[in-house]
Amino acid sequence: MMAEDSSAVLKMLLLSVLLFLAAADACLFPKECLPRDKYPTDCCPLYPPGTGSICGMNDGRGTCVSTSTSRADPDLYDDDRAGFPRAYFRTRCQCNNNFSGYNCGSCKLGFKGDRCDQPNVMVHKDYREMSPTQQEHLKVQMNYCKDLMDPRYYMLQAGDRTRSTTFSFMNGSYYDVWVSNMHYSSQPVMWDGEMTNMNMISRSSAFLNSIKQAVLCLQEQMQSCLGDNTFAMPYDDWQTDSGCDLCTDYHFGASDQQGYLSLFNVFSSWRAVCADYAYDGTYCETSKSSCERTKLTRRAGMAPGITKPTTADIQRCINMTSLDTQPYSTSSRDSFRNCVEEMYWRWRQYMGGTMSEDALAYNDPMVPLAMVFIMKIQERWMSFQKIPPNFYPRDNPNYGHRYGDCCMPSFSCTLNGNMMVPLAQSNMYFTGFNGF
Repeated sequence: MMAEDSSAVLKMLLLSVLLFLAAADACLFPKECLPRDKYPTDCCPLYPPGTGSICGMNDGRGTCVSTSTSRADPDLYDDDRAGFPRAYFRTRCQCNNNFSGYNCGSCKLGFKGDRCDQPNVMVHKDYREMSPTQQEHLKVQMNYCKDLMDPRYYMLQAGDRTRSTTFSFMNGSYYDVWVSNMHYSSQPVMWDGEMTNMNMISRSSAFLNSIKQAVLCLQEQMQSCLGDNTFAMPYDDWQTDSGCDLCTDYHFGASDQQGYLSLFNVFSSWRAVCADYAYDGTYCETSKSSCERTKLTRRAGMAPGITKPTTADIQRCINMTSLDTQPYSTSSRDSFRNCVEEMYWRWRQYMGGTMSEDALAYNDPMVPLAMVFIMKIQERWMSFQKIPPNFYPRDNPNYGHRYGDCCMPSFSCTLNGNMMVPLAQSNMYFTGFNGF
């Protein structure tokens, strides 16, 4: 059995080298594959839909594979994310080359064309570098994708993660589907029937990988929603902003004394998903009526004793030579990952309100911009320290953060050990705003 497991991991590693960055199908529950009342089921749709071949196989786009090869630890029998997506799908499409999507009908981010073999260069700018017209356009785009229903994917909700009879699927907007995916991945790992203090996206080595995977997933959602494969999510370089210069009605919304966003800003109409019963044992409990959902709040600078990270904090992190150190947790010292994760936590606590709560933070439209900036910090660190490929701890025992684990639950498994690759290899770049 040990030899079989090692062989399976090796095959996944070799495949993941080819899929060195997160593919564009990081969303989880395609409607085409998932009848609401029956799973696990098969998920190898025809491409082109209705007239093509399974996974576009006749065009060399992909093949249909069994998910039973996704091995999970026996102690994770209560966690449906173990070996994802096998708890929901018996089969799935495995895409070739730069093809992507649950049916291999799209391209990986950074590529375009009928054969997905043409570079699609995307440049991430700081929000402050954008013209007033571009800034306004971004807000319109985000609000549009917050409202428009995603025709491809469901949101999963569950009142009790240990009882599949409480699982159900509901429609959601492009943005809300992304938020629900993040909530799904951020819930605690269940080990041997007990809830742990670990999750699959933070507090250990895979944090930076998860940030990258999450940003690329949202970027693909936005591109699909807008029908624009040139969309690149901007970032918020907050190192020279001592307060919150974007917390105005002209940008992302001022707050009243209670923290609610001003009615003069478009984001005041946003309501949070996965916020109704945000307990460890649930998945994204959300009212079907948007008017019954929680309003966003923000209280920048109001948290006692919390200050925003500075340029000096960023430089201190970049000077660290190790991605992560034992015990691979929030107590790790001389760890670039833990240093950056602490900065990100401080930024969210400083902003307060919705952003200060782990399960709800992704609902705020400012969070994706901060995540893109975290991604930029990692790129600068890799360049400064001349980090070689696959520079990832091999002895991290935490599930979801191990070298051979998939980075977050997703259809196209990209292993943590193969995520340490410059974004330039996928035709994505950052501007040098503030000389950084």
